[in-house]
Amino acid sequence: MCRRQYLMSYLLMLFVAACGSSADSTPASLLEMHAGSAPATHKPARCGTITLPENRQNPNGRKVHLAVLVLPATDTLPKLEPIVFLHGGPGLPATGADDYVSWALRPSAARHDLVMVDMRGTGGDDALSCELYGDGRRIAPYLGTMFPLDQVRACVARLSAKADLTQYTSENAARDLDDVRAALHYDRWSILGASYGTRLALVYMRMFPEHVARAALLGVLPPEAPTGRDFARGSEQALDSAFAECARDSVCRRDVPHARYDVMTLLDRLRRTPASVTLWNAKRLSRERDTLTARAAAEGLFIAAYYPPQLMSVLRLVHRAVVSGDPTELAKEVADLSRSKRTRRAVGVALSVWCTEDVPRLSPRDTLASGSLLGIPALMEIMAACREWPHSDVPAGYGDRVSSSIPTLLITGGRDPATPAYLADSVAKGLSHVERYNDPGAGHAALDDQSRDRMAKFFARLPDR
Repeated sequence: MCRRQYLMSYLLMLFVAACGSSADSTPASLLEMHAGSAPATHKPARCGTITLPENRQNPNGRKVHLAVLVLPATDTLPKLEPIVFLHGGPGLPATGADDYVSWALRPSAARHDLVMVDMRGTGGDDALSCELYGDGRRIAPYLGTMFPLDQVRACVARLSAKADLTQYTSENAARDLDDVRAALHYDRWSILGASYGTRLALVYMRMFPEHVARAALLGVLPPEAPTGRDFARGSEQALDSAFAECARDSVCRRDVPHARYDVMTLLDRLRRTPASVTLWNAKRLSRERDTLTARAAAEGLFIAAYYPPQLMSVLRLVHRAVVSGDPTELAKEVADLSRSKRTRRAVGVALSVWCTEDVPRLSPRDTLASGSLLGIPALMEIMAACREWPHSDVPAGYGDRVSSSIPTLLITGGRDPATPAYLADSVAKGLSHVERYNDPGAGHAALDDQSRDRMAKFFARLPDR
């Protein structure tokens, strides 16, 4: 069986000094590149930092500093257009994902420069990061609410001293991206966007169509679909698919004979009485008394569904918890899943994007779980955090479907809980040159050898625009 590679499974690394440059040495809107090496793969690279206005209406005000990493094309044949990678999150620094980019675009690396640009607020000293969960050494915060409001308020106060949080939006990030393109002297480039990076890609395609040769979008989140709106339906589809797979597989069917019943029973028990568990805390070398709630268990199942093999493993833990009445193993797994999801991104960027572009566009109907087994994981917590977070108004027309003639490849997973495949169907209606590839067994932002080869052939064609 082909192994799928998931974007979120790659360990994000800091942008190390080998590929760093002094932000203060680069004049506004200029980019000076120097020789270096990529942080994870150590491949020869060109590196630099561009300095741009935080607020485009006040060009002489505070600045943002974006790291830029270029892996030059390796072949001596004439180059095709560069490919820029747009990371997910929102809030993940693209320059820390050179290992993923090198793998995903390996077939294209001979004739295309591979470009990574940190979205504003995601990298270096500019990162809008906050410790919402204490020092990260205790387990309990990762079984609690995703956005504890007292910590959110403290985060606003701390970050507002160095940043205008209303300026960290997809449209401003698209403007930054085009400044980088111009500074690198590229007339046009192509785009690989993954997860939230597909949203940014579509916004960029709408704002700067003349500078895009083609785009491959992986795990599609379009502007017309506010984040969170599809979590209930997406998670239900992912779980239904997992239950069906387990019923077809003799080993899984033996281990988990009634998967849906187990999940329903577990969540019902925890809603009535949260479970007290004692977990070994390896960071503190001690045991810790914690509580597993239905909210935490639902969040853990939702996160596990991003990667279907992990969800199948968690369903076994759910079954054991239901049969034995002891959810200790499950609680430890839920905490680990939560930690992996919550600690990787610059939370200030995520909330600035969600609170400006997504939450204001949710209707009352969007906040109803509509019978979904897991409810709507995380959405209510995001909405509560947004009531505390500074944000600007939704730009006019932001939620309109993107109309474009740019050749675009849409890659989706049939078991994706966060960006279900039907969202790409919506995007396709606005594109006159579109290709679809759906992997029915894949979760969120997954590539296997077959889909990667499909993407390589897509990028290998001479642009027809």
